[in-house]
Amino acid sequence: MRTRTDIPVEVLSEFLFRTLTEHPLRGGELLLLCSDGVHSVLDDDSLHTLLVPDRSLEEMARAIVTAAIERGSRDHVTALVVRYSDESPGG
Repeated sequence: MRTRTDIPVEVLSEFLFRTLTEHPLRGGELLLLCSDGVHSVLDDDSLHTLLVPDRSLEEMARAIVTAAIERGSRDHVTALVVRYSDESPGG
């Protein structure tokens, strides 16, 4: 089975729609959900640089969208950044 790291960005979206995997999350991990207008112009290294844990989630999402637009994305540009919490609600 191929892993995410050996798949070119261009085929990553097709791969994601055909493959379901599980990955245990740890508290504080960041998750990024973005449109092809983002991942078509920003590679993994660029995205890692923009996902700065001490920034707010909104600041990170805005930075990603801005970078994609500045790189000339020709598609819809959307980014959602979520921080996983392993604490139970209200606890």
